[in-house]
Amino acid sequence: MAMPSGEGNSIDAVCDEIDQWVGPRRIYPISFCIPESVILDATPTKQQDAGTGISRGTRKYRFGPGEQQAYYEDYQSSFLGLTYRKGGWDCMRHLEIMANGCLPFFPGIDDCPRYTMAHYPKAMLAEHYRNYANAVTIQGTEMQFDPAKLSDWPGDYDAKVQASLHHTRKYLSTRAMAKYVLDKAGHADAKSVLFISGGKKPDYLCDLLFQGVRELLGAGCVDANKSWWVYDSASDQRVGQLYGNGFTYTRRLPDIDIDRRDIKQRIAKRAFDVVVFGAVRRCHDLLPHVRKHYEREEVILIDGEDSSRVVGWSKNENVPSRDLLTARRLPAAQIVKQGVYFKRELDHAAVIAYDTMVKT
Repeated sequence: MAMPSGEGNSIDAVCDEIDQWVGPRRIYPISFCIPESVILDATPTKQQDAGTGISRGTRKYRFGPGEQQAYYEDYQSSFLGLTYRKGGWDCMRHLEIMANGCLPFFPGIDDCPRYTMAHYPKAMLAEHYRNYANAVTIQGTEMQFDPAKLSDWPGDYDAKVQASLHHTRKYLSTRAMAKYVLDKAGHADAKSVLFISGGKKPDYLCDLLFQGVRELLGAGCVDANKSWWVYDSASDQRVGQLYGNGFTYTRRLPDIDIDRRDIKQRIAKRAFDVVVFGAVRRCHDLLPHVRKHYEREEVILIDGEDSSRVVGWSKNENVPSRDLLTARRLPAAQIVKQGVYFKRELDHAAVIAYDTMVKT
């Protein structure tokens, strides 16, 4: 099928476009998401022009372990928050700025591929940048404002923040992203989900999507590999040693009783409606076993890597196996065919590669 024209800009339009191209329930974009508890309800009081909590080209941040609330409050008190592409276009900082009632100032957003960050209000982000770019000079991570060009903040600022908060809650919350994934995979009514992750170190997309599914289904979502840091039983000290100081993605879920025993046997008995591989590049060892008992449409594969390459694009691609329950390996080029595939940093080239691989 010919490459689509690119009309429309909503996530539904993007998904419909991809469906027409490669077929339904094949490959879809996915983005980072953020817990609803972080998203403000109203525009906070502003005291400074720009947020101060980021760094560029270094791991040293102004806010350290245990200072998550101070980090949030810095954005809450700011009119704009500087953000930009890092390893990938999608970045937790975009969401933390938006959720805290601050407008992102995003140089380069107009160059973001159409299918990447498809859940974000990219037209809105581009408008924010154009509105304020002539009054802002960026030096490193500092934003300096020209008072002659920006004597006062525009009167519609509050309306823009409200629109941003509404969009974040509707499309970019953990709960909203979980609903989106289950719906696009054809399982909006699922009652039981097996969620398989690496379980050894944090992964923004995997961890936050899992939180969304748990928020939807409660104990009906079984995490085969418990990630201790997402639960409220984790200590501040431990999570403060994690990537990004543990901000935003840790200690969000109550540590309820979950039966994680006999996972392979329960898979064989089809005890779950859907099986989700939350980081398929890192934890796919159980995939052959799952596919013996589940149809492709009953398996969801999440690829949250910064690269736009889908699994198996390169014949020499090495996909590590780190799952706690091991099984026979699958060739990398076969992994994409085993479920409904959700790719962060998705672009047209990745869809072309996916289309080629599933047809060979």
